Amino acid sequence: MRYAALENGIPARELPANWRVLAGMAGLLAEEILAWATGDIESFADGLLYRIASGEASASDLKLMNIADTDDCEVSFEDVGETVRILREGWSSLQEEAEYLIEIAETESARQ
Repeated sequence: MRYAALENGIPARELPANWRVLAGMAGLLAEEILAWATGDIESFADGLLYRIASGEASASDLKLMNIADTDDCEVSFEDVGETVRILREGWSSLQEEAEYLIEIAETESARQ
């Protein structure tokens, strides 16, 4: 997929070997970043574990993170740190995309 993106002039970073785990963490960690703005990796990891234990993680996210038991799980600080770094690097693009999707949803809702 990266090759196809690059061939079409779309910048795409090389995926790390653990990309599935990072993808599973991304949504919940984005919510943590929005809620707390700043924090160290340990506090983001604690927030992620709390959200997992509270049932906020989808089954697909849990599968990506290789978590079978939400009451007794661990996350790697290294994975959390890498996910937070990637999210922060692309935050402005993510925010623009979110605003665009909200605008589309509002337009579609108004038409109905």
